[in-house]
Amino acid sequence: MPAALSGSVSLSASWCSNYSKAKASDEKTRVEMPFDEQPGMVLESPSVPYIQVNVDELDAGTLLAETPLPKGADQFTSLHIVAGASANARETAESLQRSVQNLGKAVTMYCWPSLDKQ
Repeated sequence: MPAALSGSVSLSASWCSNYSKAKASDEKTRVEMPFDEQPGMVLESPSVPYIQVNVDELDAGTLLAETPLPKGADQFTSLHIVAGASANARETAESLQRSVQNLGKAVTMYCWPSLDKQ
């Protein structure tokens, strides 16, 4: 640790320790609680499948068929589309929106604003 920081670290550590119920001498006799345990692996070998679709061929049917459903769901009830700021991105999103509407699903579209260079 750089010498310039060592004083500020020890000062903050001692200041914070004043508010802690456990004292340094108590650390040796501290009882481990379930909260202190580190969790194991939730999934043995998690993976996320990705599909690659040509933007010109993107439609809601393909998107919904290739997207895994949430646990316990048998279908998607709605689709939320986020479009980039460019005109091309908005056109693609609007095309996808029409495709979703043709399937009779609820659809909401969001558009990122264009950012000005500063």
